[in-house]
Amino acid sequence: MLKQMEVTAEEIARREEGDCLDFDVMIVGAQKSGTSTLLTHLLCGAGVSPLHRPEVAYFTDDEEFGRGAAVVRQKYFGPGAAPSSLRIGKDIRLLGSPEGISRLLADSPRVRMVAVLREPVGRAYSSYWFARRRGFEPEKSFERAVERELAGRHLDLPRQDLRDYVRAGEYATHLEALFELVERSRVRVLCLEELHAEPRQIANEILASFGTAIPEGVSPPPRANASARARSERAARFFGSPQLRRLVRPAVPAKMRGAIERAIRRANDVPFKPPPMEQAVRERLATHYEPQIERLSALIGRDLDGWKQG
Repeated sequence: MLKQMEVTAEEIARREEGDCLDFDVMIVGAQKSGTSTLLTHLLCGAGVSPLHRPEVAYFTDDEEFGRGAAVVRQKYFGPGAAPSSLRIGKDIRLLGSPEGISRLLADSPRVRMVAVLREPVGRAYSSYWFARRRGFEPEKSFERAVERELAGRHLDLPRQDLRDYVRAGEYATHLEALFELVERSRVRVLCLEELHAEPRQIANEILASFGTAIPEGVSPPPRANASARARSERAARFFGSPQLRRLVRPAVPAKMRGAIERAIRRANDVPFKPPPMEQAVRERLATHYEPQIERLSALIGRDLDGWKQG
């Protein structure tokens, strides 16, 4: 349980000056592990600031970080966010990015973090199809994409992080590095199974640390990130490209950019159920992850034998 805290006068002053984003809670990953579900529940809490983007890229995007918190603040919070409101964000790239974590801690010195973890073989497969959906994975075979990553080959395409299917599931390595930078008491580790069972209860446990909760009668939005594929992967890659964002940034307000991007993605998405994973790659990944799962089980004190079959 996170220690109960309040936003202090000093922190309100920092927020009013705009020299920081100053998050109270940051969901740090892992990708395709239920992080969006947790975020949508937390954002329903009373006194929580609205968040205009589902991912806070500031701490892991060198270009955005270089622009400074005062410049990007409206992109995430808009002009009307009360300095005293709770600030909750998510960046799936932070788990596995010590530099990003260091930036987060410097900007938000009292931030609490939540890591949501999922059985790593299934997570890697889901991540592959998400990269295909966003147009950043041209390989039509998951097995060959895994072989490429394990061989250390990289594509000349943006968003390499979306193609780190195997690395992103090496949770023990990532958490060990995280605990070198921040006290364990400031990090809550969840497994997807428990989040799926009681998402509202878990969100309320986190919010209770700040003296608030999801009000009775308020229902979080339906499940985020339902399975889909892109009608055109080329169009998905174009509309998600950093180059296009740099072109439209001066002309389109930050809040509108996010809404436009989401509308374009919805128009390009069609419902899709991925086919079963090839057994050979499932077995290969299960073997790869077994030592990681054993280390993770010891690290967080949980029985994770159910994850070893992939």
